[in-house]
Amino acid sequence: MSRLDYIFVGGGISGMSCVLLPSWASDYDMLQAQLRELEEGKRPTAYFFQASRARQGASAIAGLRRADGTLAEGPPMLAVAESYYAELFIRRACDPAAEAYLLDCVSAQLGGEEAWSMEADVTLEEVREVLLSLRDGRAPGHDGLPKDHFLVPPERASLYSCTRAVTGQSWETGGRSPC
Repeated sequence: MSRLDYIFVGGGISGMSCVLLPSWASDYDMLQAQLRELEEGKRPTAYFFQASRARQGASAIAGLRRADGTLAEGPPMLAVAESYYAELFIRRACDPAAEAYLLDCVSAQLGGEEAWSMEADVTLEEVREVLLSLRDGRAPGHDGLPKDHFLVPPERASLYSCTRAVTGQSWETGGRSPC
């Protein structure tokens, strides 16, 4: 009888009836309530979905302005963005006098060997130094692969082909890992 609890429930023919339950039933009910709270209580509400949809619409680019001033909307925006970035890196002719004046204002210049090292190909040791100097979770290039990806040996790397494409060398054919 020590494992049983008395629960008085109002109602019934006599106005009050007595029910005997084992003590673990209350623990079971509490566990059920906690599970129900986890399943139902943590679900995103309609308010959450409305806020998410509003934010999604606000972050989308509605249109891009072309060089002639017209507005491109929808799929033509891709062509506008591609042409903008393609033209951004095209070398254009400039006034030689203005260029000479600008370069005369620069006080520090590289020496011959330093200038040559800037034109030389990047070595794997330089890549290693840069990777080790980055904080964890940072992406060293425009490919978006994090630093941690490049520090994994190729036999364990899940994106080995991407690493090979980025470094330009295959480790099986004599190239060394950048780390």
